[in-house]
Order: sequence, then structure tokens, then C-alpha cells
Amino acid sequence: MGGSVACEVPDYGGCQLLASEVRFGQFVTDPYPVEGWQGQVVCSHFNSRPDYQCGNAFNLAGDFPVWYGLWSPDTQIQSQLEGLRDTDQAVQVWGEIVAGVPDVNGTQIRVNRINTLSP
Repeated sequence: MGGSVACEVPDYGGCQLLASEVRFGQFVTDPYPVEGWQGQVVCSHFNSRPDYQCGNAFNLAGDFPVWYGLWSPDTQIQSQLEGLRDTDQAVQVWGEIVAGVPDVNGTQIRVNRINTLSP
């Protein structure tokens, strides 16, 4: 789903999703581009095993803080994500989001670039 969130409006919880695109189905094979999304890398216990206590999640900044699974095929970026986890450091990420995967909320951002932001 693409669109924007407007808050401080007379709707459920004071926010309203203004959809510009909707994708549906159990598996969405067309990745959706992620371009400079801002948020923080946080610990996720989704799908955790006893030997793997914490995975990466992306907490989207703004009035509607949605969580996404977060992973990179690039080992240097993956290491950077793990180092940023739970530090409260604001970041921007680029890559693609896929749905219908066994990750946080059934989604995962596959990161190909990350940038830390100044406080």
C-alpha cells in the first residue's frame, strides 16, 4: 500500500490513511521501493529462537510508527544495522520492501543503503 498518513483529523485514533495504491494477497512478488525512509533500528522478537534472541526491525518515524522487518544481503550493511539497533539513532534507509514473508508484520525492508542522521 502506498500513500500518506494525516493526523489530527476526525478519524479513528485521530489519524487517517490516504491510500494512493493498494496491493493485496498472501504473497506480493513486486517489491515496493524504499527511498530515504526515516526511523530507527530496533530489536524485534518476531520469529525469535532460543539461540537468536533479537532481530532487526525498522520503526518508521512520524505520527504512524509502523514496524517492518529489516535485513540486508550486504554483510557490511547488516553489521551496521545490528550496531545501530536500540541506540535511538535516527537513520534513513533505501532498498525495497517485500510482503508475505516470515518477518515483522509479514514485511521486510531489504536494505541496500543506510545513512545515519544528525540529532
